[in-house]
Amino acid sequence: MAIQAGPVYFVGTRDDVIGYKMGYKYYMRSKPSLTGKEVKTGKRYVRTMQSAGRLARGSKIASKIYAALPEDWKYFGLYRAFVGEAVLLIKAGKTDEEVYNVLYEKHLAEFEPGYREEDEFVHRDVLTNRTRRVQHGYKIDKMPAHRETHRHVGLTNYCFTAAG
Repeated sequence: MAIQAGPVYFVGTRDDVIGYKMGYKYYMRSKPSLTGKEVKTGKRYVRTMQSAGRLARGSKIASKIYAALPEDWKYFGLYRAFVGEAVLLIKAGKTDEEVYNVLYEKHLAEFEPGYREEDEFVHRDVLTNRTRRVQHGYKIDKMPAHRETHRHVGLTNYCFTAAG
C-alpha cells in the first residue's frame, strides 16, 4: 500500500492498480489475483462459503427479531449480538425456525402484553440450553472474571446470584 502524493489523486482501478481514499488520505495498492468467482466456486473455499451462508441465514433471522423491538431498545450493537447468537445456533444444527423461536423467547417475549418478569423470566444459555429461573431475591450480576475469558455472545455474559 502506497500513499498518493500530489495535487491530483487517483480513485478506481486501472490495469493492476487500485486507488482509493481512506479517511483524508489517498492510497494505491496492487490488484489481488483472487477473484470472487474463484472464492464462490473453488474447492479451497467451500468452508468459507458455508460460513457465509450461515451468516446470511443468521442475519435474516436477527433482522426480524431486531425489527420487532421497541424503538427505544434498538441500537446496532444489539443487532450484531442477535446475528452472532443466530449463527452459533445454526452452526449447532438448529433449523431457522428453531433459531427464531429461541431468539424470540430470549429477547422479545418480555414485550408481550401480560408478561410478568418475576413469574416468567428464564435465563437460557444459548449453547448448552441450561436454564435458571429468576425469582424475587435474585439479582443479575456480570459473569465471574474466569468465565468472561470464554467467548460469549452479547447478552449471555450474565449470571444470577442470590441478593443479599
